[in-house]
Amino acid sequence: MTHTGLYLKGLDLQIFNNKDMKNFKVAYKFAEKQRLEIDYALNKGRTEGKLEMAEKLLEENVFSAEKIAEYFGLPLSQIKEIEASLAHA
Repeated sequence: MTHTGLYLKGLDLQIFNNKDMKNFKVAYKFAEKQRLEIDYALNKGRTEGKLEMAEKLLEENVFSAEKIAEYFGLPLSQIKEIEASLAHA
């Protein structure tokens, strides 16, 4: 049985044989892909929430488009698009 010498994020993987190591790498890649997909979904949800709040603030004339963009970290052009759509509604 051949053992591999790999040290990854605090794990000493010397105890794995080559077959175990291959399975571990496949599982690790899958988990990393899942983590990236979850991060993407969370970020997308945060952005959508910010845009919804920006729209409400614009409707109520609470802050200027510039201040909303600054406070929420959104592109001013995106806030201006929302502002323009509200003006045409």
